[in-house]
Amino acid sequence: MSKFGITRRLAWENARSSANDMKPNLLSILRSIQKTFLCGAFPEMNHRLLLLVILSLITANGFAAEFTVGNLTVKNPWSRPTPPVASAGAAYFVLDNSQGQDDRLLSAEADISARVELHTHLMDGDVMMMRKLDTIEVPAEQTIAFEPRGLHIMFIGLEGPLVEGETFPLTLNFEQAGAVTVEVAIGQQPNAK
Repeated sequence: MSKFGITRRLAWENARSSANDMKPNLLSILRSIQKTFLCGAFPEMNHRLLLLVILSLITANGFAAEFTVGNLTVKNPWSRPTPPVASAGAAYFVLDNSQGQDDRLLSAEADISARVELHTHLMDGDVMMMRKLDTIEVPAEQTIAFEPRGLHIMFIGLEGPLVEGETFPLTLNFEQAGAVTVEVAIGQQPNAK
């Protein structure tokens, strides 16, 4: 086998084993592609084909977003767009603690509003009411859905509308795992993964 063939095979094996060793996300996949092509393993491949490979991976990835801190994984953070006059908005996501120990969400921070609060909805007789929470328990071996009409992060006193297609940073502060900053996508609820 030629030196070129060995280099190409090693690059492919490295990319494949990296994908098996970690949960795939778009950034790690793109970094792997960049390393493979910059090391000269595929000099005959043109830029159009490289672009096609990248676009295929993005489509296959489904634009899923995952952010990890300690043993916690925050999946697919999103928010609905708001009208220009709205004073409040909310963020939703899935919080996975399937490998960890008990933890607690203490607070959240974002620079898009005057206040950021932890909220839930509760039934009070026949009326569903929103309630502020001081903390949210995150039991070990559990997955918690932050979703409309349930747990959510509330933004009160929005500084501007939440515009579809944009993102904003949200920091979640956990008692055990520490802080993690996620990018919240403004748009429709992503497919559950």
